[in-house]
Amino acid sequence: MTCRPSKVHGRTSAYNSQRFFRHPRPAAHVVYAFLFRAATVAAGLVPRPAAAALVSLGADVCWYVLRTRRRVVEQNLQFIASDRSARERRQLGKRTFRNMAACMLDFLRVPALSATELEMMLDWSGREHLDRALALGRGAIIIGAHVGNFEIAGPAVAARGYSIHAYVEDQDIQPSMFRAYERCRSATGLRLIPVSEGARAGRRALADGAIVALLADRVISGAGREVTIGHGRRIIPAGPAALARWSEAPVLFFHLVLNPTGAPRYIGAVEPIELDANLSGDAALIAWTAERISRLVRDYPDQWFVFQSGWLDQQG
Repeated sequence: MTCRPSKVHGRTSAYNSQRFFRHPRPAAHVVYAFLFRAATVAAGLVPRPAAAALVSLGADVCWYVLRTRRRVVEQNLQFIASDRSARERRQLGKRTFRNMAACMLDFLRVPALSATELEMMLDWSGREHLDRALALGRGAIIIGAHVGNFEIAGPAVAARGYSIHAYVEDQDIQPSMFRAYERCRSATGLRLIPVSEGARAGRRALADGAIVALLADRVISGAGREVTIGHGRRIIPAGPAALARWSEAPVLFFHLVLNPTGAPRYIGAVEPIELDANLSGDAALIAWTAERISRLVRDYPDQWFVFQSGWLDQQG
């Protein structure tokens, strides 16, 4: 797999600032933050089966109402599930909305859960790889993607006693909404690093022997590299590779997805890197990241929650 520096920065900036919902006016952020907090409280009080039925119904409504987001998901599936029929891709699209709603419900419930209750929801392997990386004394970088329940992956690692910091998006987000998300994300001890603080904050955490987690399938700010994902070309951030180079910290990949068999609710794994011997430096890590993300979204096409159009190709 080859990767090269992006020459289309203008095109990436056009979709970096988008969110699942269109940007509301500043005054509306306060209302949205209040509703988010109310939903967090309700998620902890309402029995999960009843709450799950409600959010699933809401997801179906969003599938029909949020036409722009639906078209983005349909386009994503053209590139990552091109071997499926149009009917199958449509069903995958609907399940994408439902799966995101289910993941968001569990994320909202995190503040109301004990560490034991959170642990019972998931099963992730590869802890020995993480322990081995941390034993080197340079911290560890965990790379992930917007696949499955990436929002509770960090809290789940923190719940096992690890010191972990996660980069989180703060640009174009009002402080009231950021604080509402922060309450759920930091409930088990996860520490947040706003993207606007740059690499220096991550390097400090790594120097202290902590884990630094980043999502690497969408450029938020900074430089990117053009890579192949599925059957199309996208730009992924170059920042994780640069951070690894500057800090000399070991790098691993972590995913946590909804379990197709149902129990436990989530399954995942920490994996060590396997770099291409024909590549060197940042290019090798970026190529490995792209290959791993590509494999993950092909395995779980209805759990890739990227609702921003970022394909450089015109069609799947």
